[in-house]
Amino acid sequence: MRSASTFICAVFLLGCVDMVLSVRCYRCNSVIDSKCSDPFTSTGVDTCEEPQCYKSTGSATYNDTTVTVVVRDCLLVSTGRNECRNVDQDGVSLTVCTCSTNLCNSAYNSRQMSAVFPLLISLLTMMIVSIIRHQ
Repeated sequence: MRSASTFICAVFLLGCVDMVLSVRCYRCNSVIDSKCSDPFTSTGVDTCEEPQCYKSTGSATYNDTTVTVVVRDCLLVSTGRNECRNVDQDGVSLTVCTCSTNLCNSAYNSRQMSAVFPLLISLLTMMIVSIIRHQ
């Protein structure tokens, strides 16, 4: 009987460790799912391997057409930081925020950011330019 209770305690503790080392994030892209845009309507949720989520909002204007793209997802590499960064460059405006609590990337104006910011800027810029070119 003692070994059964020890096993149950071990399984419970492992479950708690997993909950600490992972976070649940919204995962969506407004190009594919308009519910991902702001104001946000809850869409897909995933448990992420890295304990951080992000939300990025990018917009660009080209020939009097403004396109805004919102992406909510798991951060590929955790930075441990909770902050936001804003960049306006070459007609592209981008805000990227990171956070480390469950479903924290739902906020309209998060207050978190990450070190993968340059990568996210590049990806969002490519997405926005691609959308504009195909209109």
